[in-house]
Amino acid sequence: MHIPIKTLAILLWLLTIHLPVFSLDTSDSLLNVLKKELVNKKIYDRQKEVRIRKLKDSIISYSGNNFNTLYDLNVSLWREYSDYQRDSALTYSNKLLNIAIKINDRSKINFARLKFGQILITSGMFKEAMDCMKMVDLHLQSPQIKRNYYSYMAWLYWAMAEYNGDQIYAPDYRKKNKAYTDSLLLFPKPDAFELEINGRFPDTTKTNRLKNHPYYIGYLLNKSKTELRRTARLAYLLSDLYSGQKKIDLLVIAATNDIRSSVKQTSAVFLLGEEFNKIGDTENAYIFLQEALEEADFFGSRSHKVDISSLLPYVAARKILQKEHYIAAALLASIILVSIVIGVWYSRTRLKSLNTKIGRQNIAMQKALSALEQSQKENTQMMKIVAHDLRGAMAAAVSVTHLLLGNENLEASDRKMLELLETSSTGSMEMIADLLNMNIAKEGILKEAVEMDALIHYCVDLLGYKAAEKKQKIEAETFPITLNVNREKIWRLLSNLIINAIKFSPENTVINIKMEKKSVENEVLISILDNGIGIPKEMQERIFSLSKDTGRSGTNGEQSFGLGLFICKQIVEAHDGRIWVERNPDGGTIFYITLPMIGDLS
Repeated sequence: MHIPIKTLAILLWLLTIHLPVFSLDTSDSLLNVLKKELVNKKIYDRQKEVRIRKLKDSIISYSGNNFNTLYDLNVSLWREYSDYQRDSALTYSNKLLNIAIKINDRSKINFARLKFGQILITSGMFKEAMDCMKMVDLHLQSPQIKRNYYSYMAWLYWAMAEYNGDQIYAPDYRKKNKAYTDSLLLFPKPDAFELEINGRFPDTTKTNRLKNHPYYIGYLLNKSKTELRRTARLAYLLSDLYSGQKKIDLLVIAATNDIRSSVKQTSAVFLLGEEFNKIGDTENAYIFLQEALEEADFFGSRSHKVDISSLLPYVAARKILQKEHYIAAALLASIILVSIVIGVWYSRTRLKSLNTKIGRQNIAMQKALSALEQSQKENTQMMKIVAHDLRGAMAAAVSVTHLLLGNENLEASDRKMLELLETSSTGSMEMIADLLNMNIAKEGILKEAVEMDALIHYCVDLLGYKAAEKKQKIEAETFPITLNVNREKIWRLLSNLIINAIKFSPENTVINIKMEKKSVENEVLISILDNGIGIPKEMQERIFSLSKDTGRSGTNGEQSFGLGLFICKQIVEAHDGRIWVERNPDGGTIFYITLPMIGDLS
């Protein structure tokens, strides 16, 4: 689907990539460069981590009392994380907001909220992004704030239209996207890139764009000598105007520079995989879709992961079918050859022929066993693929029912039915997420240095709105410490326990989270205390298992499937930790978690 240049202009900030001078003589040479850079990806990521570490050291070592300087340092660190790692980008967005509030600088407060909204949009968290953007104060007479606000709002409505893709809501989203885009052009920067696009390429939406393709390429090559970033952005935008090999060449340039810049929030490599799939190049389509899924998972982009997961299984299936054709041909040739050999040997001696047959039967049995094991692995993988697809469908159902519930003219019976549908769909999404996280093995998780205090506060900030719905407060008492854990698994562990505390606690209560360092045991103890309905003593031994009778409804009727605590136990044990529950003397429960301290990662 063609996207107007004006709409694409609001995506420019995503494409802050450096473009080396390429020769477009052959498409193969461009593709070979990209594949070479895929091998070198870790080198660029290490360079990125070095820059991040230096900025963190600068913040830690800063001893002055000038909050503006501290704010600027955090802005630099946010920029490093903004297209690299969503969780860290959200953390530093929150730090920027806290500093701006402390110095009571309204311009900086607006800037921090805009950056918070930016990361939420890239993560596919559209509702949260909309809530964040509504808090931006447009009464300030700042062209930069208004320009950024209109840019992000246009981008948000474009993303919602693309994600929704129906004929009911998407047209309205596109109208709002166009309105904000038109407003954006009223506040251009000096030498703004979107104005340069309209000036240099006024005919890009007309039929003569194909005729002028050589001019565009020449302009790109000339521009790349002095302005690498602009050339990279333009290569990505121009790819939308073409199809076939011309589109692929431009996307290859953009994807190559995403890798060289350690940009994980990337669309170019995903679109490249789509284009190779369209022309039937299954091998390259699979390579780049796998890369796109890995980058989206590293960054934490929900919308990209859903899009990629819906296409990748079909490409993988086609790839398997092609391999099976090759295997069948090789197997047929092998059978013919073996038959000839057996015939020759059978004529020489019956005994040797019998031994050969016995040996072949043993080999066939081993192959059958191997095929059975492979079939079991493929069935497990297919179940995960189906679960991913179901989660996408459930997410769409939740989105549609939520939008329908916003209609104030609904009859009571219709509203009740929609509320039941929304609750059921949300519950189904939670159950699917739990199923996807079962069977966590120690050797199957990748660990990294994680700031546990920042991760806990991130979970608290993210779940604050759920607690607010029941007029609850979440208070966290932490201290700086870095542990060697899997960030995503520990985030899910903490989120499950906090959600349980919210679910089973009455309104107007406080949920307390506390960290303690146990030096003797060389471990960190995390406790989550609530004043909820508590857990009967006879159930406390079974709540961490898959027992059917442990699922209970929350204080407001919230649904529970009984999988969350089972998964929590698997995550903790995969980190060589412990988890248990005790009765709160004041009513409710206290969940305890221990995680080992390995080395001085701080």
